[in-house]
Amino acid sequence: MDWHAICREADSLAQQFAQQGLDANECVKLGKLYAAHGYSDEWVAKYLQLMASDPPPRSRKTAPQYFRMRMIWHNWRTPLKGREKGIAWGWAARKYGGPR
Repeated sequence: MDWHAICREADSLAQQFAQQGLDANECVKLGKLYAAHGYSDEWVAKYLQLMASDPPPRSRKTAPQYFRMRMIWHNWRTPLKGREKGIAWGWAARKYGGPR
């Protein structure tokens, strides 16, 4: 594992989460889903698209959160793959911790 690259990516993502005012719990949830679905970038892209455009009724108020997460995920240009990418996302969410 390239821990230095993971930490750099996590720092960058945490800043983006803060700039977008994301809910840290939603970011953590996405990281867990990414791992649970075999670190599939395609699955995450489809999930975020669906949640941003047509969320379940209980999640309608979080649709903007998913839209902003989708933009971050889509624009995330990282050399990390799979588990390392998931670790970076999860660390970023924990480091960010939510709006202050």
